[in-house]
Formats: sequence, structure tokens, C-alpha cells
Amino acid sequence: MVPDRELLVTKRAAKAVKEGRVLLIDCGTFSFYAFISQNRTYIVSHNSCSCPAFVFRAIRGEKPYCYHIESLRLALELDRVRKLVLSRKDCADVLLDLLSQGKSLILERLWSSRE
Repeated sequence: MVPDRELLVTKRAAKAVKEGRVLLIDCGTFSFYAFISQNRTYIVSHNSCSCPAFVFRAIRGEKPYCYHIESLRLALELDRVRKLVLSRKDCADVLLDLLSQGKSLILERLWSSRE
């Protein structure tokens, strides 16, 4: 089992976790995971991601997979998910930004202010 796990956890996922790119966004009544990449922010879960790689693999009938999902799994395993509690308005703004533009300046600002 360990060798399989090591194969799944790529260098990119491990680096992303180390950099703190996996976030839990707490909106009060609901929450979601986000992955901050260099140019975009993706909504990610244990079995899906809003990134193009995941979507195209699913469309082609391949096993849907991306390193964002692996990053989430690893971050959860290592307890390295950063939680951000947002107001209802900020949450709505973040989700609208992510869905319309693929990134959120609010999240980027909060993420970059991390310690």
C-alpha cells in the first residue's frame, strides 16, 4: 500500500502542500476546499476538481485525476490544510470570482498574508 501511495503523491503535490496552497474556506453554513495555483484557484474535493486536467480526463473517459486532488489528500493526511473563515459576503464574492474568473483576489490576498 505504501508504494502505491508514494506513486500517487507526486513531487508537485508535495511541494504544493509544503507551500500551503490547500485551503479550507469556511463560509459559516458550508465550506469548500480551494487550491491556489500560480494563475488560478481551483475548487477541489476528494474526488473532483475544477481544473482543466481533471475535466478533460473525465470527458475522455479516463480516470479523473489531478495533482490538486492529491495535494488535498496529502494536506489532509499531514494536517496541513489552512482554514480561512470568511464572512457571508466575502464567501459569495470569492465563489462568484472563482466561477467567473477562475481566481479570487480576496483569497489571493488572504493566502499571501499567511505566516
